[in-house]
Amino acid sequence: MTTWLFLLLLAADRPEDRPPDVAITATVRAKELRFETVPNVTVTFDGRSASNVWRSDRENLPKPVEPRTIYRDIGIRLTITSTLEDIERIVDEALAAQERNEP
Repeated sequence: MTTWLFLLLLAADRPEDRPPDVAITATVRAKELRFETVPNVTVTFDGRSASNVWRSDRENLPKPVEPRTIYRDIGIRLTITSTLEDIERIVDEALAAQERNEP
């Protein structure tokens, strides 16, 4: 909750031509990776938002991957950004919960 609240508080005083309200980045590394089939990757967003964007950066991993091929020393970095329509309400609810000591 602390990290989420921190991100929301940073977004509270944004200008209209602002960067996204929330940005989440995850990085995965593997010594070896093998796909039986070529995956169909999708990212879905729940809730209301004005704009959602996701991007993946790959290291030693082609796009698309080949089935039954072993890839070595790979890295994938996924970044998801979102601009929320009701950021003020979300921040208000998060602050109220923080004051009540709710998770």
